[in-house]
Amino acid sequence: MFSHPPPAGRLATGCGEANAIEKERNEPMVDFASRPCLVLSEGRVSGDRCETAAGGSDSRRTSLRSLTGHHREQRGSTMHKAHFRPRPIRALAVLAMTVAIGAPLVGVGTASSAAAAVPTPSNFAECPVHGYVAAHAPVNVCLVGSTAEGEFKIGSLAMTFRGPGKLQGGFNDVITTPNWVDALDGQSFTAPRQVLPIPVLTFLGNPSGVTPPSNSVVDAVASQAGPITFTLQSSTGLAATLVLPLKFHMVNRLLGNHCYLGTDSAPITLTLTTGTSGALTGTLGSLAIYDNGKIIQTAGSEVVDGLFSVPGATGCGTGGVWDSAIDAANSLPSASGSNAVTLYGGFDLALARYIAHQLGE
Repeated sequence: MFSHPPPAGRLATGCGEANAIEKERNEPMVDFASRPCLVLSEGRVSGDRCETAAGGSDSRRTSLRSLTGHHREQRGSTMHKAHFRPRPIRALAVLAMTVAIGAPLVGVGTASSAAAAVPTPSNFAECPVHGYVAAHAPVNVCLVGSTAEGEFKIGSLAMTFRGPGKLQGGFNDVITTPNWVDALDGQSFTAPRQVLPIPVLTFLGNPSGVTPPSNSVVDAVASQAGPITFTLQSSTGLAATLVLPLKFHMVNRLLGNHCYLGTDSAPITLTLTTGTSGALTGTLGSLAIYDNGKIIQTAGSEVVDGLFSVPGATGCGTGGVWDSAIDAANSLPSASGSNAVTLYGGFDLALARYIAHQLGE
């Protein structure tokens, strides 16, 4: 779902690093040294002449102009207007402006040294670029997130998440909720099945008279159980928030075929943030800008939720015979403040109209 390790030589965490990024990738980038004078008003970035430190003018255009749709593309020897309507794209504008002026990120952390793949338009092939989240509210930003690893605590049950987990789809960043359209392939959220750190009889509270099955492993298979929301807030520093309703299918022959923690009607709703949630604080990580500001990548991100609640087990064993035993053995249901999740990953975001144009849609 979320973090790419930071691409070596490509991440910009401050003014001094942008030139190294620009040298490595032949793309016009924000000139950090000149601290461009940018104004963000209702999602629009304006201003492409800036005063230098010495008081002179700097006519270099920043890549952020492309975020408002006021840009042109070179095709052969003729300049053509790109087929994008000017529209507030607050998510990318805020991210890119944050990089450009060195504004604070919420919980900036140290990024990993492993290299991440440079995002390209093909990464967003499943983005619903022509979708609408509501009347007159089209998808304007594509999102692909990935998670490498993480930790879950649900009731008294602690487990490690092992990725890759993936989140993909599109959203409208001008409205708040609902603001999401699922991926074209219907797979907005995917993750490998996870293995509980305890055998099935321990999960059941070690009931007497029950013969251990030949396979005592309990797998947890997470799936989406409701509408997703993704937002960026910049009131006290930039933070991303992902609302992700999930249900966990607990898999072992002894549990039957319909044993769940969370359901479509009563999901485990994670509100994952790079800001603060309960006793946990995440980090947006480092940012890199590609394709003249039309694609932005975060790396070294950590999203957290210390406030979600977890319902009791349902459908476990014939007629739910094991539900109460699972609840008693694992402190379920579990109220807000008694559960926690931390996931490590990153986000790739792109202008939906740019992706549609590049993919010929």
